[in-house]
Amino acid sequence: MGWRLQSIQRELSVVLLRADGLDQAKHRVPRALHPTHSWNKLWRPPQTIQMVHASGHGLHFAVLDFDVPKNTNSNVECISRMLNVVFENMGAMPHQLVLIQDNCSRECKNQKILKWALKLKILSVIDSVLLLYPQKGHTHGPLDATGGQAITKCSLSSFDTPEELCAIYDSFLKQSQCDEGTKRSLLSYKCDEQANWEQWWDEIGLQFNNLTGPLAPHSFEIKYLKDLGYLETAALDILWPLVFMPAGAPASHPLDIVMVVRQRMSSKRYHQVALCVPGRSIPALRLRLSAQPEGLFPRKPLSKDNQMQIIKRAEEVYKNGHISEEAYEFLSGWAKGTRRRHLRPSSYPFLQHRLVVVQNVEYIA
Repeated sequence: MGWRLQSIQRELSVVLLRADGLDQAKHRVPRALHPTHSWNKLWRPPQTIQMVHASGHGLHFAVLDFDVPKNTNSNVECISRMLNVVFENMGAMPHQLVLIQDNCSRECKNQKILKWALKLKILSVIDSVLLLYPQKGHTHGPLDATGGQAITKCSLSSFDTPEELCAIYDSFLKQSQCDEGTKRSLLSYKCDEQANWEQWWDEIGLQFNNLTGPLAPHSFEIKYLKDLGYLETAALDILWPLVFMPAGAPASHPLDIVMVVRQRMSSKRYHQVALCVPGRSIPALRLRLSAQPEGLFPRKPLSKDNQMQIIKRAEEVYKNGHISEEAYEFLSGWAKGTRRRHLRPSSYPFLQHRLVVVQNVEYIA
């Protein structure tokens, strides 16, 4: 009965997140509906749009400069900012986080995002994290449809700076027909700075392999061993042959943190249960892990020659009167690295949330 009540609690306390990116030529800055021939001389940096939707909480469009790496660090930064909104709306974190992303190894399906989820569990920020990756041909969901509508609006607009692009998408979000919960945080923002999440999740020092490929699984869940299910917990001798045990690992413990792998998103059967952190070592491990990420993730540097070429061409087109002063200031300031950047959050409040373990059961602190 106790396990069933915990299971119901997790089912009722869950947040569903979807994350996806928009890469379009229409996001090159500056953009004109009727460009002149001289625009061909310009090098217009393309902006990346990272979309994050938290069902019932908000929808964000983050605008990233060309020299901001499009990787897992950028992905986690935008997801974490949305989790801040979830935490502020609820006053606590839900017991379960479900994150659906594209089946792409560059920023979504890799060991880095798994280590991020695992550290959230080790710190007791959240009870369980479920990472889902639709298989090929099934990746276009509601977030992709929203992005397609946003691109249509962008294609009918002109802008001189990334901030103007943000304003266009912000207007699109405010005018969109969303559920009442999502309307609480409809926002397009400039993501110029990112915390160094790679340094943050590398503190746990684990490595995961065989996450990609035609036969790779599509569902990964980080949770306690005791939460696998009543029948499995009551008969560990049946379950345990499925569990991957590293050499020298101690005997099983109900608070062992495991990764449950399923072949498909809808699969009920376990493909593998891998031990990540022995339960007896968790208290000592928590003491040496940092709660908040520190520092900034570096941008991709531009060579001196590229900087001079961008500035020279922008100045030439500006003198001919074919781009505005705002567009020229953006191109020259971005190339020099002197343009004002929007600061990242000083801290991420959702990481302050903790669950308290009492008699092998976790409660919200």
